[in-house]
Amino acid sequence: MTISSIEVVVYTAYFVLPGYVIYGIVNSFVPMQIRSDAEKVLRFILYSLIELALWFWWLGRIGDADKSTYWIKLLAVVLFTSIITGAVIGIFLKWNPCGRLLRRLKVQVISKVPSAWDYKFSNLKEGRRLTVALNDGTFIRGIYYSRSMASCDDGYKDIYLEESWQLDGDGNWVRVKDTDGVWISPGAIKWISFKEGEADAEK
Repeated sequence: MTISSIEVVVYTAYFVLPGYVIYGIVNSFVPMQIRSDAEKVLRFILYSLIELALWFWWLGRIGDADKSTYWIKLLAVVLFTSIITGAVIGIFLKWNPCGRLLRRLKVQVISKVPSAWDYKFSNLKEGRRLTVALNDGTFIRGIYYSRSMASCDDGYKDIYLEESWQLDGDGNWVRVKDTDGVWISPGAIKWISFKEGEADAEK
């Protein structure tokens, strides 16, 4: 069988594209510490091999009578299966059954999460009231909820709070009128305090 140059490109991409998609989805569930580009490429290949092993039965059923249709079908199936595989792996790692078992056995393990920042923000399951202390001695208060965002970039830890709040004379949290949120640059942040409680309950 003769393989054309375009087929070489497509088949090569097949062993990289699924890993890239799966890695991105898994990393959105559980931020991972990657020390080098070589390690990232190896992780791409590992995820691609897992995807191939899980979905080979489906990929083998794609007919190749019409080459143009074949490539379109292959790309669609690869993207779909990569999304499913990434979500399953991400949920599994988020649940972390091995870590739970080891903790029950009183075995201390080193976390693979890059930083405490990533650990905290990736595990927030509901709204939080945040007090952000700035390096100039002032404070910013706001709500971190579904429309807020905390950076997962190792070198740039900024944060966006979807609503600005302030303390009144009695020490109660009061929503700032017409607030559209506040962005805080990483260089300005000194520390962050998290307070539990549904954000909507105080509106």
